Amino acid sequence: MNATVPSLYWNGDYHVMQWMLLFFIYSFLGWIWESVYQSILERKLLNRGFLFGPFIPLYGAGATSVLICTMPFKEHWWVVALVGMVVATVLEEITGRVMELLFDVRYWSYEGYPGNIDDIICIPATILWGAFSLFAMYILNPPFEHLLMQIPLRAMHRIVFFITIIFVVDVTLSVKDALDFKELLVKMDSTKKELARLKKRLDVMIAFYDDKHRYVAKLRTTITSPRSTLTDMVDSVRERLELLKEIRNSRRQEEAIDEMEQLVELQEIENEYVEQSVVVKQYNHSIKKYIKRLLHSHPGAKVRRLGVRIREAAISFGNYIASKRG
Repeated sequence: MNATVPSLYWNGDYHVMQWMLLFFIYSFLGWIWESVYQSILERKLLNRGFLFGPFIPLYGAGATSVLICTMPFKEHWWVVALVGMVVATVLEEITGRVMELLFDVRYWSYEGYPGNIDDIICIPATILWGAFSLFAMYILNPPFEHLLMQIPLRAMHRIVFFITIIFVVDVTLSVKDALDFKELLVKMDSTKKELARLKKRLDVMIAFYDDKHRYVAKLRTTITSPRSTLTDMVDSVRERLELLKEIRNSRRQEEAIDEMEQLVELQEIENEYVEQSVVVKQYNHSIKKYIKRLLHSHPGAKVRRLGVRIREAAISFGNYIASKRG
């Protein structure tokens, strides 16, 4: 063996540089598999994965974890399959829950699959992980093992260092992008509550002025669903402002009353409405940008805070968050 080449097995395991290179290789292969498979299903090109670049770390972590756990049992294929199913499924469950907790987005869903647990893992996927484990151990890994044996340690350090820099930058940008989206969701939630508060104040004022219920029937927009869009909320407030002005003008003509106090309150509400309308339009632009990327990577994703599947919301974007009128 070339003296510059480290022993492939170091204390019974791969050298740390070899493990890292395997992690990147399997992350890349996982990205290829997911992108090709999902592109065929969706009938359009998709760039799968949480990251911007061609890596899906779940596959890299899954493959290396399975290899570490099954190397001592590689002579028994059924042990490799069983351990692979357990390790990969547990990793998928942990990854899915952590990402949803951190970013308020469920990036994949097994809804409708048999034996699914909270849509994050399911029996078919577990079986597939076992098949992948066998494929990795007996088909993919032998040639990779041979390749790793031929790469000098110094060259391997350089390769791993270069890929790691790209990977870390990608992870940093992707996490920042996801956290920015989560922050936007929090702000949108706050704006929605503020619009609901304005609507309630207007309903009270309308009830005060329209004591004979002659005008309330003109209200077309009712906000009863928790999935009402922000644009719906803005439209609802605007509609009530317009109706209230119509009622007040009519009462002024019929009755000589002093409405200075109510005028001040109405002006305050109208000013708040204008501010919130501008904010919602800004949200529309930002949310469309992120959802477009999310659709190209995870068509089945769900935004937890919104409680809606992204694909369904994007069919007619006005169904949630931002309508095309915005």
